[in-house]
Amino acid sequence: MPCGCGCGSENKGNFKLANINENDNKKLKDLEEKFKTETGKDMVLIAWEKQG
Repeated sequence: MPCGCGCGSENKGNFKLANINENDNKKLKDLEEKFKTETGKDMVLIAWEKQG
């Protein structure tokens, strides 16, 4: 069964929004800033993690 996002993935229910600690959050923010510097676009990264 597809996950519902339209990508056709069969991973429905296998992933959840990631539990982000302060260190992970800083790394994600640094990556977002790097994307902005390199592309000129504001992007937001959304982290998912596999359950179980």
